[in-house]
Amino acid sequence: LSRTHSSGYNNETYIIGTTGTLHTGRFAGYPGPIHVELWQHDGTKHPESKTFEMTYLQGDYPEFLPRFDIAYRQAHQQFRDDIDSGAAFAVTQNEVLDAQVFVEAAHRSAQQNGARYRLQRFDDLPAYKTACIVNGLLND
Repeated sequence: LSRTHSSGYNNETYIIGTTGTLHTGRFAGYPGPIHVELWQHDGTKHPESKTFEMTYLQGDYPEFLPRFDIAYRQAHQQFRDDIDSGAAFAVTQNEVLDAQVFVEAAHRSAQQNGARYRLQRFDDLPAYKTACIVNGLLND
């Protein structure tokens, strides 16, 4: 994930390996191209490096939205298709619950000067709920 916020905060990602480097996030202005660069061990750019054009939306949107528009639309369409066809989702109910419990623990910790919360995972939902109550992450 790479983006430059309107405040000027720039996120770039480098994945460095023994035979090359993947780099994304060389921000070229908004609106502007999105570069994904593959650098070879000898310092030359790999021919499969690509530049993608940003998606542009009409209207007043948050600065980052056009860059993620296609991904959001595809994810929403896949979700609707899975519901219509009865297909299994890409993540399970418990994986979604795990993520929400983690976010809740981080939120409560931030509100209480870094208080620590014990996180436990259960496949059994009633046991999961009990653990969240006992560990202060869910009000009974």
